[in-house]
Amino acid sequence: MTMSRGAFDDIPLTTLFPRLPAADVDSLKHAARTVDAARVDGDKMQWEWALDHAVFPEPVTDVCGLRRAMRTLFA
Repeated sequence: MTMSRGAFDDIPLTTLFPRLPAADVDSLKHAARTVDAARVDGDKMQWEWALDHAVFPEPVTDVCGLRRAMRTLFA
């Protein structure tokens, strides 16, 4: 499996979570900005993802669904 690495803005969220509502994408981006702002060294957090993970098959309509999707994609 090929892993990609970069800033959160580099993650193709709509490819990994094609059914994720735009408001939830914005929420994830907000959380990532919060993590970046909290870092002592001022550098952005480096995230890893793999496009060859299976796309999470069920709609993500709530926080529990998002957690299941994140566990699936980043396990």
